[in-house]
Amino acid sequence: MILEKYFERPIFWDCFISIIMSCIIFILLHYKIIPLPALDNVISITTDISNISLTSTGFILTLLTVLITFRGYDKKSDKIDDSGTVFQAFFSTKLYKMTVDLLKDCIKSLVMIALLSFILKLFTSSSQSLILFIFNTFGFSILCLTLIRCMLILSKLIDLQIEKSN
Repeated sequence: MILEKYFERPIFWDCFISIIMSCIIFILLHYKIIPLPALDNVISITTDISNISLTSTGFILTLLTVLITFRGYDKKSDKIDDSGTVFQAFFSTKLYKMTVDLLKDCIKSLVMIALLSFILKLFTSSSQSLILFIFNTFGFSILCLTLIRCMLILSKLIDLQIEKSN
């Protein structure tokens, strides 16, 4: 039930949760419950987040390409057949389109985070390390939620495969 609601608008929910996390970090920094790290560490983390985002985008693009390519080779993708493969069953359900859409959303989120991190590194001065640190919280949250979404998609595909083989 909760996952269905999340999968209806994943980018919205990722941003919403990430903004809440960023606000919590801002409050913790404001009340000096946690200290602001040194500028070099903040910049290093920003670089790491952008690199991980772009690398993850590459993996997701590869997965999406494989799914689309297999669908193109599957001649029976419009019919559900009990004697068919798991992929034929997957391609003939609306789960395929939903999976492709969710993976495209993952790519959009990760590319957005990578671009924002590069832009912020270019235009943020050393006196504004707080902005970078808050962005790091936001970016890390988006990155984690996006990768969790990919793992949920893959686990659903594995469940379909197990269900089909039984």
